[in-house]
Amino acid sequence: MNDKDINLDALENADEDTIKKIAADCPASDEEKERMFAMSRKIYKERTMESNNINDMEVSGVDVYKRPAWLKFAAAAAAIAIAAGAVTGGGILLKRHRTQPKVDSSETEERAMSPFGDLSGCRVRLTNAAIAPAVFEPNEENRTALLTALNEGEWNKISPDTPLPDGESELIYLMNATKPCRLTLYGDHTICYEDNSSKERYEIDIDTENAVREAIKYDTEAGDELIYLDVNDLNNINSVWLTTSSLNPDYADVYIPPAGKIFTVPAKNCRFCVNEKWDAEAAFSCENIPEALSIFTELEWKEADCEPNFGDDICYVAFRCSDQYGLFNYSLNVYSNGYAYAEYSDKSTGEAGSCIYMLKTQDYESLHSAFVDEAYVQLNNMDPAEELKHCKLLLMQISRTDDTSKLLNLYDNAMYTAAADALKAASWEALPDDAECGEEVCRLRINENLYLQTYCFYDNNVAVIGYEKKKYSVSPELTDTIKSLSDYAWKRAEPHSQLENEAPDTLERGKEAYQNALETKGKFNGGAPDLLDIDTSSEGYRDFGDGFSGYLVRNVSSIDEINEMYHQTFSDRYPENSFIDGSPYFERDGKVYWFAGGKGSHIYYLGTEVLGILRRTDDEIFFAVENSYGGGNVDDTPPWTEQTEFSVVVQPDGSWRVGKLTVPY
Repeated sequence: MNDKDINLDALENADEDTIKKIAADCPASDEEKERMFAMSRKIYKERTMESNNINDMEVSGVDVYKRPAWLKFAAAAAAIAIAAGAVTGGGILLKRHRTQPKVDSSETEERAMSPFGDLSGCRVRLTNAAIAPAVFEPNEENRTALLTALNEGEWNKISPDTPLPDGESELIYLMNATKPCRLTLYGDHTICYEDNSSKERYEIDIDTENAVREAIKYDTEAGDELIYLDVNDLNNINSVWLTTSSLNPDYADVYIPPAGKIFTVPAKNCRFCVNEKWDAEAAFSCENIPEALSIFTELEWKEADCEPNFGDDICYVAFRCSDQYGLFNYSLNVYSNGYAYAEYSDKSTGEAGSCIYMLKTQDYESLHSAFVDEAYVQLNNMDPAEELKHCKLLLMQISRTDDTSKLLNLYDNAMYTAAADALKAASWEALPDDAECGEEVCRLRINENLYLQTYCFYDNNVAVIGYEKKKYSVSPELTDTIKSLSDYAWKRAEPHSQLENEAPDTLERGKEAYQNALETKGKFNGGAPDLLDIDTSSEGYRDFGDGFSGYLVRNVSSIDEINEMYHQTFSDRYPENSFIDGSPYFERDGKVYWFAGGKGSHIYYLGTEVLGILRRTDDEIFFAVENSYGGGNVDDTPPWTEQTEFSVVVQPDGSWRVGKLTVPY
């Protein structure tokens, strides 16, 4: 008996029991198995090619999608071939080896796939006429059963114009990573597939349909709960996912770009900081806004083609989340230059990853705006002590006790810290809007990383805060503490026209240095300094399409060169004098470009004056500067002044470079 004598026609439609029975009675060695399976594949491929040719001639308009059958066919064919070998003298060998043929697992996985990809990892939402416009998520058992049925079913592609049957339909929404789609199951054994770019219609076998219908039943006794969508548009396959997926509102969906998928975590474990690097104590909670985190799925996460220096940029948004067990952790930092660094680890699966992304301008601005808005909402519901714990204090000014229109910048860390600690430790009892205030005795103005806040203290121990004029009752101890700090700070800030052993022209030189410093800073930051050769013609302009555009600076190849020019006037003693940070220049392809445009101005600025000398160290001289502000011709805003410090750093050769400087406008 040889290969040609074996009739394989009967195996084409052999059932599983028949195949198993044949194979069980005809064991083979590993060597024989490999040889016989190779033979079976060859025979099957030839038969398949013939069958396909016939189908192509006989069928038109129908695209048949069927799971590869070669494994079942090959198993049976191999069994028959082994049986043939037994007849011709191999019977003794076969009886000694009763192991089953080994099937390549990779090929098995490849065959279990729907026409539109492997669905096994998809998240699922379901609805029908009885519960619409609500949806529900099946339990894990039903989800797995549904996706297995869809993957392993037989799909025949039909014309999308096939008339729709009467009766109700079932809607199945799938989310594969960040790619949503919808399946509509009709009563005529057909399914319509839709994503954001295509629409197809299929006919499915009855077994698949039954398995799907069984898996998508809504059953309250099984724990199914309805999710009421924020956007009631079941025709929009994207909006179905905007509402937090968890049946428990205490959970949130967070898209993790390096993983390419969404994780569901406790909303209380999602926290963020705005306009500052991550600070766990100052972070805001996402516990009441789990749905807001859907913004992560709306952004385009494009991997950056270079690794930036994050140290020179403001962290716009710092986001952190974890699961309830501490096994999954995720961190995201989005910077003012549009770069983002994301990193995650999942100890339960061993997965981990990180990546640097370059976000589009509109994307990182939308992200920043969303979290800033939420921070404002939360701050508005906090008392001053709690608010200060969530905000980074950038600058604090304190008024005189005898004239609250005169403000002084606090540079001394000890005074700065003492005032902040007193505010945080105080008790703040909210008062009605019509509560009476006495005479104002002191004023604090705090520039935080989110906004400017003013605290006005009155002699009847009432404090009025912010533009909303919220009123609080405070302790006499807090009022006295603020007044004492004011008296001490202003005493130290008293200027002098002349210091002992100081050159008589020091004050005049200081005034000239101050004016020169303002002009130089303005040219480098808002205008085009004479030291730079900027091509402002149309040929010199470049728009890079990612939010960066500007004019070519022809005489430099790096911002470092511009920084060196800048430091011919400014000392590098103070970090704020680093021209690289926040400058109107950027580098691309070994060239430097200038953002066209000037710096805005303070509409209430009236003028500035160097009042006198404050103090001198071994190599630095400090001056008192008073800046005047007021409504003037703008509105009826009452006038006020702000006293700041200006310094020069004395070089070894006796020349001066600008040290501390606060631009008044």
